[in-house]
Amino acid sequence: MSAKHMAPGPSDPKKRPSQGPAYRASHVRQTASPYGRSQTAGPQPSPHRATRASRTAAAPTASASAAPAPSRHGASELDRVKSRSGRPAPGKRRRRGPRWWQVTLIVVAVLAVVAGAFGFAMYQDVKAIQSEVGNVKQEFAVYKDALMNGKSDQLSGSAASLAQSTQTMADHVSSPLWALAELAPVYGQDVRQARELVNSANILTHNGLVPFSNSLNGVSVKSLVKDGGQVDIPILQKVIDAVLEVQGPLKDTIHTVQSMEPFHIHKLNDLIDSTRSALSTASDLLDEADDVLPQLPSMLGANGETKTYLVVALNNVETRSSGGFPGSWGTMTVTDGKIALGDFSAIQGLRQEGGTGFSPTAEEVAAFDMGSVVDNPGSSMMTPQFPRAAEAAAQSWLAFKGQAVNGVVAIDPVFLQALLAVTGRSVDVGGVHVDGSNAAAVLMHDTYWNLPVEAQDAFFAGVAGASFQAVFAGLGHADSGDLAKTFIDGALTRNFQVWMADEAQEAAIDALGFSGRLEDDPAKPVLGTYTNDYTWSKMDWYLDMRTSVGEGTKNPDGSTSYPVTTTVTNAMTEAEAASAPYYVYGGNPDKRSQGDMLTHLYLMAPAGGSISNVQGTGGVFSAAQHTVYGFDEWTCALQENPGETTTVTYTVTTSPQATEPLAVDRTPAARTFS
Repeated sequence: MSAKHMAPGPSDPKKRPSQGPAYRASHVRQTASPYGRSQTAGPQPSPHRATRASRTAAAPTASASAAPAPSRHGASELDRVKSRSGRPAPGKRRRRGPRWWQVTLIVVAVLAVVAGAFGFAMYQDVKAIQSEVGNVKQEFAVYKDALMNGKSDQLSGSAASLAQSTQTMADHVSSPLWALAELAPVYGQDVRQARELVNSANILTHNGLVPFSNSLNGVSVKSLVKDGGQVDIPILQKVIDAVLEVQGPLKDTIHTVQSMEPFHIHKLNDLIDSTRSALSTASDLLDEADDVLPQLPSMLGANGETKTYLVVALNNVETRSSGGFPGSWGTMTVTDGKIALGDFSAIQGLRQEGGTGFSPTAEEVAAFDMGSVVDNPGSSMMTPQFPRAAEAAAQSWLAFKGQAVNGVVAIDPVFLQALLAVTGRSVDVGGVHVDGSNAAAVLMHDTYWNLPVEAQDAFFAGVAGASFQAVFAGLGHADSGDLAKTFIDGALTRNFQVWMADEAQEAAIDALGFSGRLEDDPAKPVLGTYTNDYTWSKMDWYLDMRTSVGEGTKNPDGSTSYPVTTTVTNAMTEAEAASAPYYVYGGNPDKRSQGDMLTHLYLMAPAGGSISNVQGTGGVFSAAQHTVYGFDEWTCALQENPGETTTVTYTVTTSPQATEPLAVDRTPAARTFS
């Protein structure tokens, strides 16, 4: 058998026979014979060697076949040198493969190109997103203006523009590059949260603002409130449905933003913090909407039901803790949104057996001297807790007029003047012109200086009733934003307050901030400074009361103590005191002079807090401590002659649960002093 058939040799180099020195020394190059037989270029090997050599002949390489034939002895020596050193012998060429550093450089170069392209692409995305953010800010300002000012025809177009911008941003951050960027250490979290924020805003605009705006298309205060003061109930329901529809997407967005971790990029934290503040307000408004909106149709007499409300016009020149003396009383009925006003009159002079039917608590009698409310409707407003004052007024109306009411609305001349101004209305009563520039002065000053006493109450009631009619007639022509601001500002200053007999509706009014309820949340500390007139007159046109709060000191238990000063000044001059009508300067027998002013100042501590170190200087001063409605309260009796000031200093300590600075609430004044 020939060597060719005996040992073909494996093709896998790893399985080839070891080419040791003995083999390499005997190996000679083979050349192909034109006759198909192998011929040697050197001496013929023994049959043994031929057999061993044939095992490697089955897998010749190009380089092996082309190699020159070394001599027998030379080949052996050179190979031995190569074997020992690991390098080819001098003069022998070797094919060089890629070095490790060359491979690394190639990989780095490729990565640099990829990273550069990646970074450039993301940079372009970020620039585009920044541009769209600018567009969103501008368009949102337009949208907010349209919403606040009742320009409902502009809402749909503005919402569509916002949706287009947020969609563009969402498209940019949806690319695989942004998904890959989330894997980056540290800043990957920022990328993920940024994508969440953009996508949440996009969902809000498409699923919230766009349908909300389309639902309100064509709806304005002029269509909601018709001439004569009628509220269109179907349109109101449409507005309610639109607001409820946007709640879901908006709440989801609020949750997304509020649950975000701090960003590593500080500018993003600043942006998110400001956004959180705005969304927190929006969240509160949504909670209020849940309480308020479902109640509105019923409150406005939907489905043919008639609601009756007692309207009380308060007079701040005879101060009462809840606002002013109830000088004029009347009713307002609402059926299917149509408002009708009854006649207004004074009832405080009425007396009857059985009295008003309202019983004050022992605490209310001790703290606010409310004992007289059992038979005098005029004493109903002596408590600063308006829901209790309104209950007393409603009970008095039932006792004296035989009519139950669904609620009480209290307004004063300051608020009435603001309503006349915003609706552009005016009235003429008894030859006196009253409008949005002079209503407060006419009703609280001119009336008592220029008219005889017997005509004053009738004139006050006449102006109040005519002004209400004019305001309702002009509601449909008022700017909705200005009108809303007027009501909100009036409620904040207690010039406008509402109470509802139905508990669910009262909760809605409280959510709106219109209830006049004393703040009972320890986390929101409010100091109350309320007043009742004891001059028995219309002297409080000259009552100038101011309160200043000093720097708070943190206590070991977590509470905060504030030094507080309240000054009460009688701004009447000696000349005015000498010429004032009796009805102005009053007849309390404790007066020291014709211009002497007698006032009770009630200091109400914040919920869960206390008042201490109460001292007064100037004028006449005395103080007594009580507890009422769960609050620590001090009653301070003051007297000031014309130009005289009583200064009351005290320390207010909040609850340890307080999370906000101390705020101050007060009885509304007849006028503002510079």
